Amino acid sequence: MIGAGLWLGGQFAWQLYQDQKTLEAVIVKQAEIDTLHKQLSHNPKDAQTLLKLGNAYLAFWESAGKGIRIADELNQVSLAMSWIVAKPKALEGAMKTYQQALKIDPQLVDAHQGLCQVLIEQQKAALAIASCKKAVELKPSDAQTHLFLGVAFLAQRQWQRAEMSFRKTLALDPNHVDAYYQLGYALLAQEKLSEAEAAFRRSIAMEPQANLTYIGLGDALVAQEQFEAAISAYRQSIQRVPAYPLAYLRLGNLYTRQNRWAEAIAIYQQVVKIYPNDLEIKQKLQDVEQRQK
Repeated sequence: MIGAGLWLGGQFAWQLYQDQKTLEAVIVKQAEIDTLHKQLSHNPKDAQTLLKLGNAYLAFWESAGKGIRIADELNQVSLAMSWIVAKPKALEGAMKTYQQALKIDPQLVDAHQGLCQVLIEQQKAALAIASCKKAVELKPSDAQTHLFLGVAFLAQRQWQRAEMSFRKTLALDPNHVDAYYQLGYALLAQEKLSEAEAAFRRSIAMEPQANLTYIGLGDALVAQEQFEAAISAYRQSIQRVPAYPLAYLRLGNLYTRQNRWAEAIAIYQQVVKIYPNDLEIKQKLQDVEQRQK
């Protein structure tokens, strides 16, 4: 038991260390934004610095969500609140600086690609496709440009075009883990279920800690009515990121579909503990409890 206690203590210390490193990384990204703004005050028409600023805004936006969650868990309330305020502004800042960079240098492929990412996140899929197509036109040998074009097509529910873009990504980079992940969803939407499952499994083989890919795999397995395998996939996702709610909801929905009320209730109770203020999750729990009676 002493050995087990030491191991658990070590695991806690390691997780705390990792969480602190994550917070530090978000702080560094925010500081980089300030530094680049100062540089631009001396040379406001430097396209490369504008590109770097756009990238810094986007990197901060991508990491701030995890940073907010960790800061909240560690009771660093002021830090969490500052990032909650700054995060939406970062996406707008990225868009404006990419656009400024492209006014100065319309051939700046990385700015087209960055703008494409921002527009996807803003749910402006048609504009994102145009920006991504320009990036592909300027740099057709870059696997990443095809990946983001595919993601933009996914956002517009253009499944076949998305599949083609992801396959082009993989032709250029056969080990592109994100391309297999996104391809899985493009195939799933077209009801190419065994191919979707294979794509998700290939992505997992390359990056076995990616919690979202297990959710995709679970979805593909549910569509094939392989329910026990799907349950295992969703639990693998929860094991990797216990604080992410989507896998719990998928698992709860599957248990409900199978009339496994006690297991569904247990799962929803777990996620309510993590997100006690989420009314939708509470409602799901109440609905299942009523159906069990």
